[in-house]
Amino acid sequence: MTEELFFLADENIPFQIVKKLKSAGYKVATVDQIAKPGIRNDELASLAIKHGMIIITRDADLAHLKLDLMRKNQCHMRQVKDGARQNGRIHIK
Repeated sequence: MTEELFFLADENIPFQIVKKLKSAGYKVATVDQIAKPGIRNDELASLAIKHGMIIITRDADLAHLKLDLMRKNQCHMRQVKDGARQNGRIHIK
């Protein structure tokens, strides 16, 4: 049995990407749907962990989350380079 993926699109992800993911059958929520605009990175990470979501972002600063937050919640970060930008994604174990 495969685990269903649930994505959380950060505010810097274009709506067209969210729309394409949804049309491909993925569950995707945006920050403005589940939190307040301008949410801090550590709050965003905590929210994603709480709900078992994978963050999609272009915010390289997200990679600088406190290591203790990630250890405490048994998750890890993978950064994927996209041209000159970096996309940080949190994956829940």
